[in-house]
Amino acid sequence: MDGTATSFEARPAFRSPTHILVPKLTHSRDRWKAKAAQRRQQLKLAKLTIRDLQRSRETWRAQCATHAEQLRRQAGQIEQLQRQRDAALAAAADAPKK
Repeated sequence: MDGTATSFEARPAFRSPTHILVPKLTHSRDRWKAKAAQRRQQLKLAKLTIRDLQRSRETWRAQCATHAEQLRRQAGQIEQLQRQRDAALAAAADAPKK
């Protein structure tokens, strides 16, 4: 390979005739392309599933935060009402009876 070889001479020499090689190579290429297309489709479906799951997770996370805030507020209201009840009971106990 001193640079004087033509592309025909640099080509590997196959022993099988081209009318046998071409269909085999074509079939191999077609299988490769089909496999690649299938993997692209699987990747696309996986990405869509991941996107949907992330959206769902964010929705549930937001709902959980909202419910936790409501629970915290209601717990505060319960404590305030219990203090008011205790104060009213204490005031009623301290009041002179007739």
